[in-house]
Amino acid sequence: MKISLSRSVEVCANIAIIIVAIAIISVLYRSYRFPSTTISSTEEKKPTGPVKGTKLDVRGVDWSQSKSTLVLALQKGCHFCTESAPFYQQLMQQVSRQHELRVLAVFPQSPDDARAYLEGLNVHVGEIKQAGLGGIRVNGTPTLILVDQQGIIQQSWVGRLSPDREAEVLRFLKPNMS
Repeated sequence: MKISLSRSVEVCANIAIIIVAIAIISVLYRSYRFPSTTISSTEEKKPTGPVKGTKLDVRGVDWSQSKSTLVLALQKGCHFCTESAPFYQQLMQQVSRQHELRVLAVFPQSPDDARAYLEGLNVHVGEIKQAGLGGIRVNGTPTLILVDQQGIIQQSWVGRLSPDREAEVLRFLKPNMS
């Protein structure tokens, strides 16, 4: 009887060791394969995109030239930017009749490449600047940023917008387009 009891304890101990090993391996695998995106309370929270109320800094842009400026942060080869072209065409038609809202396109590519890209989309923007998108806290394109005369961000929209979000942009800009 003692032999079978010690054998049973040994088998149970081996099973427990195997279960613990599997648990450790699965935790390690999950932390490697799916890293945590949460920020602990001791870590500094850094902005991940255009933040309302902060200043947008684009070299060579004088924000005081108009009451408001709509910045289109785009890049050549971005399929979401290309898919958004009909909305940008509509937006430019409405803006072209207004004097209070200026539109500025910012691209990581050269202004000549950017202008050719926009012309291919039949989107006519008066001003194009070249800037690193990360430098203006744009992490994804397309991004629309509305700034005031001091360059302070009033609102931003990121990504390919749904029809409801496009309508929201137009409603939001309407006071600036009168």
